[in-house]
Amino acid sequence: MASVKSTVSLSSKAAVLLLLIVALAAQTHVSMAQNTCSASLGNLNQCAQFVVPGNPNTAPSTDCCGALAAVPSDCLCTTLSIASRLPAQCNLPALNCPN
Repeated sequence: MASVKSTVSLSSKAAVLLLLIVALAAQTHVSMAQNTCSASLGNLNQCAQFVVPGNPNTAPSTDCCGALAAVPSDCLCTTLSIASRLPAQCNLPALNCPN
């Protein structure tokens, strides 16, 4: 009887340990994805001069295009989605930008 309880206890501990390892791995993957997204977005500084209103040079450079190509599409879409919600979250009027 004691050996059965001991085996069950070890199995439970192993299951909990496995769950913790899986959770840690998932969190690490999310953190790495966030870091990759942040780093990719940070590299978009190559494009800054091409998005400033009034700048006569509107054709992006090869470096800008390369930086933009390196940003994962889900990262860029999520960032744009978050940015579009900021005015409302800051109690500001919604943006109405002409094309």
